[in-house]
Amino acid sequence: MNKVIGWMVGGLGLGMLLMACGGSDSPTGPGTGGALTEAALIGKWNITTTHYTGWQNDSAGNKKTVDSTDTFPSGINTAEYKSDKSFIQSLGGFGFNGTWSIKGDSLITISTFFGITDTTSAYVVINGNSGTYTTHQVDSEQDLVVTSSATKQ
Repeated sequence: MNKVIGWMVGGLGLGMLLMACGGSDSPTGPGTGGALTEAALIGKWNITTTHYTGWQNDSAGNKKTVDSTDTFPSGINTAEYKSDKSFIQSLGGFGFNGTWSIKGDSLITISTFFGITDTTSAYVVINGNSGTYTTHQVDSEQDLVVTSSATKQ
């Protein structure tokens, strides 16, 4: 459950990144020479995998090394970015919404779930209908780099 919650918090931006896989066959994002655009972001995305690397405290408070990948069946984890700068995301049956913006090659999302407002900044790389979204989650309980992959529906 802790991993699911952590993924949900980090996944907000992650889902958005994946949605950024627009109709272009040229990659966009950091180091690609292309800029992330609204046109590339808008649409519905299916989040297919998420990779975690770093460390996270277990339920007893012990620091544990993390290097794992989760794979998701189609339609379980989705994100839809709309032209009015709103988004809807569903992660393992938990749904939430918020707003999005683009700053350079980063996707910025703001959402509230379980009474907590979360602002996430993620680097996005897009190639055709595939995308990756990377966030760095750091607090007293974890230091994780979370990279998700998605395809545009």
